[in-house]
Amino acid sequence: LEGRCALFCRLRFSVPGREFVASDRLYVPVLNDDTDEATVLVGAQRYLMSSEIVGTPDSDGIYSLIVDDTPSNIDMLRSVLAGSYRVQAATSGRRALDIVADQPPDLILLDVVMPDMDGYAVCRRLKSDAQTARIPVIFVTAKNEARDEELGFSIGGADYVAKPFEPAVVRARVATHLALYDQTRLLQQLVDERTVQLRYEMDQREDAVARVRYLHEYDSLTGLAHRSLLMQRIDMALETHPDRVAVAVLDVDRFAAINDALGTRLGDLLLQQIATALRDAAGGTAFIGRLGGDSFGVLLTSKSRVVDQLHLIN
Repeated sequence: LEGRCALFCRLRFSVPGREFVASDRLYVPVLNDDTDEATVLVGAQRYLMSSEIVGTPDSDGIYSLIVDDTPSNIDMLRSVLAGSYRVQAATSGRRALDIVADQPPDLILLDVVMPDMDGYAVCRRLKSDAQTARIPVIFVTAKNEARDEELGFSIGGADYVAKPFEPAVVRARVATHLALYDQTRLLQQLVDERTVQLRYEMDQREDAVARVRYLHEYDSLTGLAHRSLLMQRIDMALETHPDRVAVAVLDVDRFAAINDALGTRLGDLLLQQIATALRDAAGGTAFIGRLGGDSFGVLLTSKSRVVDQLHLIN
C-alpha cells in the first residue's frame, strides 16, 4: 500500500508471467491504519475487474487471444491453454481490436456479453478487415440458444462453446481450428506462390509470342515491316478505299557496289539510315516496309505526306 496516511491509496499488483495495467486509477478507501484485510481484498478485486489484463506473448509458438470482461473466466481459459499455446488476454472488445491490429493472433476465444462492445460486434469488425478476416473466432458464452449460435456462425464465427465449458472440449476445439487455420494459411500461401509463378510464365509466354510475331512481321535490321506484312496492308487498303491508295517503291542505286567496296557492315548501316529517313518523311502517316535487299515500299493514302517529302531523300 502506498500513502496510507492519505484518505485514498492506489494498489499495485505484480504476478509472475502477467502484467496488470489499470485503464483508470482505482483507489481503495483506507480510513486508518486499522483497515481490515477484507476491505483491501475487495479493492483488489474491483481493481482487477476494472482493468485490462495484458499478457505479452513470447516471440515463438501459436498465439491465442482470450477476450472476456470477467478476469476469472480469463484465468480458467488461460489454465486450459497454458503449456500448449502462448496466451494474451483483454477484458474489453475495443482493447481486443487494438491487440489484434498490433499483433494478430492465430485464434480468438471471444465472450459475447461484454459492456461497450459485445462479442458479435467485435467479430463483425474482424471479419470486415481483410487482414484479420481469416482468424478463427470461437465464441465462449452462456448464450447457448439456437438463435445465438446461428447468429455467431452467420457473422463468421468458427465455433461455439457454451459456459460452463469442459476444459477437454475447449482444448480439442482450439486444436482443431488451429489445425484448420494452419492448413488454410498453407493452402493460401501455395495458391499465392502458384499464382505468381503462373503470372510470370504467362508474361514470359506473351513476351515470347510477341517477339516471334515481331520477327515474323518486321525486319530485324531496319525495324520496317516485312514484305508479307506490307502486302497485307496494301490489300486491306485496296478493299476499303481503292481510289485513294498508291504505293511507292524505292531502290538504292549501286548498292551491290557499295557492299563490295565498303563491306556489308557499312551497307547495313546505309539501309538503316534510309529506313530512318523514310520514317521521318512519313511522319507516321504512311506504312513503310522492306521488300527485300535494297528495295523499300511505302503505302500511301490521301492523308500521307510522303509524296511531298520524298525529294528530301537522296
